[in-house]
Amino acid sequence: MQNNIITITFLLVFYFHSIVFFQSSHKSLIAKKDKKFYYLLALLNIPVGFIWLYILHVSIVCAYLFLMLVYAIEIWLFFDASKLAKISVALNAVVNMLCIGSIVVGIFAFCLDTSVYHMFYTPELFLFSRIVIFSICGLLTTLWMHIIPSYYWDLCFKSESKTIVFVALEIITIIGTLSNSISYEVEFYARSLIVQHIVQGFSWLTVSYIGMFVLVGVEMIDEHKRDLEQNVKNTTLYKDLFVNNCELSLQVNCTTKKLEDCRMKGRLKQNFIGMYYEDFTTYVIKTHIHPDDVETTVKMSSIKTMINTFNLGINHYYFEYRFRDVGKSDYEWFRVEISLNDTTNAGQLGAILIVESIQFEKELQFDAERDALSKLYNKKLTQELVQEYLDTGKDGVLFMIDIDNFKKINDNLGHDVGDQLIVDVADALVSLFRKDDIIGRIGGDEFIVFVKLSAEKFDIENKAGEICKILNKTYSNDTTNVTVSASIGISKTSLSTYSFDQLYKLADVALYTSKEKGKNTFTYMDG
Repeated sequence: MQNNIITITFLLVFYFHSIVFFQSSHKSLIAKKDKKFYYLLALLNIPVGFIWLYILHVSIVCAYLFLMLVYAIEIWLFFDASKLAKISVALNAVVNMLCIGSIVVGIFAFCLDTSVYHMFYTPELFLFSRIVIFSICGLLTTLWMHIIPSYYWDLCFKSESKTIVFVALEIITIIGTLSNSISYEVEFYARSLIVQHIVQGFSWLTVSYIGMFVLVGVEMIDEHKRDLEQNVKNTTLYKDLFVNNCELSLQVNCTTKKLEDCRMKGRLKQNFIGMYYEDFTTYVIKTHIHPDDVETTVKMSSIKTMINTFNLGINHYYFEYRFRDVGKSDYEWFRVEISLNDTTNAGQLGAILIVESIQFEKELQFDAERDALSKLYNKKLTQELVQEYLDTGKDGVLFMIDIDNFKKINDNLGHDVGDQLIVDVADALVSLFRKDDIIGRIGGDEFIVFVKLSAEKFDIENKAGEICKILNKTYSNDTTNVTVSASIGISKTSLSTYSFDQLYKLADVALYTSKEKGKNTFTYMDG
């Protein structure tokens, strides 16, 4: 009765071991069937366990060869992978059983003060040791499956040459552990022989796992190396792509402060390499950069800014400037993209500067934001810029300017003269106000100027008088003279007027008051 219970327990454990074997095989090989099929296949393996037990008492070598053959056939039929990978998986299951078997049987014999022969040929001890062996094999494999991510299992058999080495190691381990089976025929108790039995089991198991981890580790290193090589290729490709299509590219060593590479329109400029970077930029900025952009360009292109930016965790930034080439009168817009890294020169900070023309983009932007005739801001952008400034909580003054007798110009002198009048008004307003002020054309003969108030005192009435004076002008042809002037409405930010719409409405009322006064004058309305 007791033997029957132990036998049934062994068969249940063998069933569990078969399930784990198929699950682990699925980790490194491609399963051809669904999970339910492998549970059924594990059930069909129970008779294999019976046969294996019988053969084991006849010949240990034949018993493990039989089990190896069964696993190999199942792997061959129901999993997809290379031949070597299939052989390796089948062998690995037997390696675990042999090594753990040597350890378990040896420990049992040592604790019971009996020989390995007695352990092997006593039915209860024999079955109980097999239960422990297959339980440990199943639990150990399950543990590895949960600890080791699936990605690493996939790496096991990626390289055929490394798999050959691993299969050879498995075969050597099997031969080594099977040669140890001679101790099963020694009937007397020999402590040194049992210790040797345990040590050999541990040794071969350790060799087996080290081999597996080395196989995966080497493959991981190789894959990482391949990834790095591919990244270098991609980086070189993209770098070449940018370098060959940009106006200027510079590679700077921020530690030595020297140029390591310089290309203009893809062509290498050997004479600049080794030159101090800031000597190069100082010359360019001094001779070619628009005066209004010099301060920004000096700051943003400096090595100090690059280092500080990188220390803040930012490895990419850009800035824009206007550049005028030798022999040209007009400036052209350029953008500088700066990429920072500390991996190119043994930990030294490196920078790559890519300079590209953005003149076309700026022209498109200008056309979208500007009135086509006056080149001032259009109505939409004027409103947005004023409101954006007001949102900061700062004060300002709004001038709404209407050109008196503009219709008479068009009717009597023609639209060409009318167009010229608009251009003249725009030029006059630009000359009267600062660059920071917002000047826009919002209608046919209507203009807006928004003055951003600062700490300096601003005389509203004096500025309005200047506008009236400069815009009071006579246009004529051979037969007709038409004098134009400006009617102005003025409003200022206050607690009750702190939006563009409120300022606009107040200035509009003031403008019509100026018209009623007889034109060529201004009216200031306080909100």
